[in-house]
Amino acid sequence: MTSQLPPRETDHYTQLVEAAVVTTRALLAARENIADTIEARAMMCLHGPAGVGKTLAANVCLRELV
Repeated sequence: MTSQLPPRETDHYTQLVEAAVVTTRALLAARENIADTIEARAMMCLHGPAGVGKTLAANVCLRELV
């Protein structure tokens, strides 16, 4: 199966020198919730204010899980 996720190189800020994704509580919670949602074959809503990293978190977690 071919991934439909954007390539890692296009993630926000990852083109900056020495930029890295930092594992935070929010990222760990997103990973756990996304994993549970995939296992249940269900849908979920990832919400929060603009600019907090929802898209980045979803992409990073999905790349790890699928």
